[in-house]
Amino acid sequence: SQSVALGSRVEALVAEARRRLPDLGPVSVHLVVGAGSSGGSVGRGTVVIGMEVACRPAPHFGRTHIEDHLLVLIAHELAHVYQLQVAEDQPTTVLFQSLVEGTAELFAEVLTGEVLNTHLSTWTRGR
Repeated sequence: SQSVALGSRVEALVAEARRRLPDLGPVSVHLVVGAGSSGGSVGRGTVVIGMEVACRPAPHFGRTHIEDHLLVLIAHELAHVYQLQVAEDQPTTVLFQSLVEGTAELFAEVLTGEVLNTHLSTWTRGR
């Protein structure tokens, strides 16, 4: 079934994240239906994907299959799990948030070959 195949792909993704970040602690991934306010959230050792946001009728940032989009989203959120694990202080500056999100995008690209927020490519492309 598709849910079993997605589960296997998520397990492989987490295993690859662990290979690249050996200090990554235990991680659980939860797909939930919520209030439509978040596609991805993290806590210590937890990734929560809001399916009502992640699966909105949209081109899924240019991806044909929602499963592929979910894997890129999970990879992005795995970076945030690691960041929570290792960052003792998290200042609320624009620079810090840019580094947090940029690192998550880079990690998603390393793990999956794609960034999550493809719609930002025109803003981030070199000149």
